[in-house]
Amino acid sequence: MAQIEWRAPQLSMKTLENYERTSGNCVGRNGRVIDVGTGTGLSGIAIRQVGFTGDIDALEPSKSMFEKAKEKNIYSRYYSDFLIENKETTVTGDAYDLVVSVGVFSNRSVRSQCLCEVIRMAKPGALVVILMVKNWYKSADFSDALKKIEKDKVANLAHLEEFEGIFEGHDAVGFVLEKL
Repeated sequence: MAQIEWRAPQLSMKTLENYERTSGNCVGRNGRVIDVGTGTGLSGIAIRQVGFTGDIDALEPSKSMFEKAKEKNIYSRYYSDFLIENKETTVTGDAYDLVVSVGVFSNRSVRSQCLCEVIRMAKPGALVVILMVKNWYKSADFSDALKKIEKDKVANLAHLEEFEGIFEGHDAVGFVLEKL
């Protein structure tokens, strides 16, 4: 399991770097970042490995996971909120240059209706990078949520790529949203 967890955060950063390379739109490496669904902090490590030097904040509702993430000394601020449909977290809106979420959205944990809350955290023009199970991404529920954020001019889907066998053998999708 540790190998699976480690590879997914790195692939989220690969998704970001591929987006930056193909679009020419690069996130400043000294900008503010929030890791949504921090877990044990492996995404924070991956974020630092691609050169981010600014503050990285953590959003993680599990106290035990939160404690393990703190041990890595990567995160500046900690938020312990749950992502709940139609409820804002205590995270400041329009505050982050990059929002990263790895393995959080699924039919078992955080539902697609929480996508708007994750996007709310990003500054206008900032990026949201999400890595999730491909089957859930392709579900009608998540597809409808993405269509709605584009229709409502909240964000645009700017980049998409697929990875084989990432989450316990399930394929994954990494994508980048540009907040409008």
